[in-house]
Amino acid sequence: TLKGGLARAFKAPNLYQSNPNYLYYTRGNGCPVNYGNLGGGCYIQGNADLKPETSFNKEIGIAYNDRGWGAGLTYFHNDYKNKITADMSDQGAPVVIGNGQVFRWVNADRAVVQGLEGNLNVPLLGDEGSRLMWSNNFTYMIENKDKSTNQPLSIIPRYTVNSMLDW
Repeated sequence: TLKGGLARAFKAPNLYQSNPNYLYYTRGNGCPVNYGNLGGGCYIQGNADLKPETSFNKEIGIAYNDRGWGAGLTYFHNDYKNKITADMSDQGAPVVIGNGQVFRWVNADRAVVQGLEGNLNVPLLGDEGSRLMWSNNFTYMIENKDKSTNQPLSIIPRYTVNSMLDW
């Protein structure tokens, strides 16, 4: 199967992103490289001045499925305006609370996220009704950045791999 898609999207800031009295705790996941985890994770403070983000998204992919076997690969490219992201570069040195650092949610004027997603499903044992299935998927980020600052967007890993057995 060959598939493709175009979409426009709108996302309003959620409550913890727009409330300046709320600190989102990352537990060390998503701390910026330039301000490494001090042992207490990172906090991201809400911002009442956030605007909604909009995006134009494109994807094209190919998939194969036959008798339980499945594989697919999709390329995606998303262009954002006012992307909601954690400010990791423009705010100056972060405030430190204990052994954690505080950043804040901001709008990136223009941003891009593009990459590859894939999957591989392998039937291992049994017939179709009671089969042991090995399912795998991955995402590889080719580009993930604020176009104005060339800085990476927050909390988006370069690689993600998931694998599971299902019966």
